[in-house]
Amino acid sequence: MGRTRAWTIVGTVFLMVTAPAALGVGLSGSSEPLSHTAAFSSPPGSWVAGELLGYLRGEASPSSPGGPTLSLPSLAGSQGGSIPVGSSPFGVAYDSAKKQLFVSNYDSDNVSVISASTDRVVATVPVGSEPVSIANDSAKREVFVTNYGSNNVSVISESMDKVVATIPVGTAPQGIAYDWGKKEVFVTNYGSDNVSVISASTDKVVATVPVGTFPTSVAYDSGKKELFVVNYHSANVSVISDATDKVVATVSVPGYPVTAAYAPGKKELFVTNYGTNGVDVISDVTDTVTTSVLVGTAPSVAVYDSSNKEAFVSNSQSNNLSVISATTDKVVAWVPVGKDPYGMAYDAQKKELFVSNSGSNNVTVISVTKLKGDLSSALASQLGGINTVAETNQLLASSYRPTA
Repeated sequence: MGRTRAWTIVGTVFLMVTAPAALGVGLSGSSEPLSHTAAFSSPPGSWVAGELLGYLRGEASPSSPGGPTLSLPSLAGSQGGSIPVGSSPFGVAYDSAKKQLFVSNYDSDNVSVISASTDRVVATVPVGSEPVSIANDSAKREVFVTNYGSNNVSVISESMDKVVATIPVGTAPQGIAYDWGKKEVFVTNYGSDNVSVISASTDKVVATVPVGTFPTSVAYDSGKKELFVVNYHSANVSVISDATDKVVATVSVPGYPVTAAYAPGKKELFVTNYGTNGVDVISDVTDTVTTSVLVGTAPSVAVYDSSNKEAFVSNSQSNNLSVISATTDKVVAWVPVGKDPYGMAYDAQKKELFVSNSGSNNVTVISVTKLKGDLSSALASQLGGINTVAETNQLLASSYRPTA
C-alpha cells in the first residue's frame, strides 16, 4: 500500500497528498477515492488533495480558467547547474550567516544541508515524518521544520546538524515563518484550521490562532508586525497581529491561494493562486487585492528580491519560473528549471536563487546577475535595441496570447 502524503512549501508552502487510486483519503475527515480527472471549478466539501496533485502534475483536466501561453524570453542559460538532494525536495531556507541552504526531503524524512560556497550537500539530518517547510533562526543558529506526517516541528541545531527538540503542534503542519521581533515561529496547521505560535526561546507552543479553512502558508511583515496566513479552501488571507496573536483582517482572493511572499519596499504581498494560474498582489496598507498577474501553470511558491524589485514564482506544472517586475506588475521572463519546481530561497550576497525540484530530486541554482543580463539582451533584441520604458511596457503588455 502506498503512503499518504501532503506537503507545503514554503517559506513557502505547497500541499499534496498521494495514495493508490483504490485508497480512500479525505482531508476533512470523510473518506473519498482519489481521482486525477476532477473538475476544479468548485472543489467538493471534502477536498481531496490527491486531485490537486493530479492537476499540478498534468494528470487532471481543470475546468477553472487556464493561464496564459507566454511568448517571453526563455532564459535557460541563466541556470548555474543543479544539486542532487533527497527524495521529493520541497521546503527551502537560507542562512546568510552560515552560508548554508536547508532543503526538506518529503519522501526521505530528512533535511539536506547545502554549502552555498561549494553548492554541495555537506550533511543530511533525519527529522520527523514527511517534512515540508523550513524557517531558520540565525540568532540561535537553529532551523525549524514542519513535519506533516507526525504533527510536529523538528528543531535542528546548525552547529551539530542534528535535531535538538521536537515540538507538537496542530494537525498536518505545513507552512512556517519566523518573527524576528518577537522571536516566535508561526506554523500553519492544514488539518486543524489554525496557526501554532512557538516561542523560539523555550521551543514550546504559546498560543493557537484560529484562521481560515486549510491554511497552507504564512509570511511575515516586520514593518507592520503582522503575519499573513494563506487559506487555501476558504480562498482568503488572514492577517494576524503579532502583538495580540489575533486575526485583525481577512482579505478575499479568487481561486485557491497557496503561498505568499512579502515585498517590504512596496508594502505588498504576492500570493500564488492555483485556481487562476496567477499571482494576486495585496496591499498591506489597505488589506485589499490591487492587481493580479498571470503566470505559468499551477504557481506554487513566490520569493521577492528587494535589490532588483522582482518576484520569482515557481510554476510546478510548467517546470519553470516566472519573473515578475514589481515596478510594472508584469511577467518579464520565464526560466526553465527541473521537474515539478516548488520551494525557493534567495542568497542576496551571491545573488543566487535556489529552486527545489520535487520531480527530479534536485535543487537548481540560478544566477540572478546573469539572468538580468540575459533579460536585458532579450528585451533589447525584441525592441530593436531601443528598450525605452514605454516600449518595454508595450512589449510586456502584448506578451500574452490566449490558450487554444
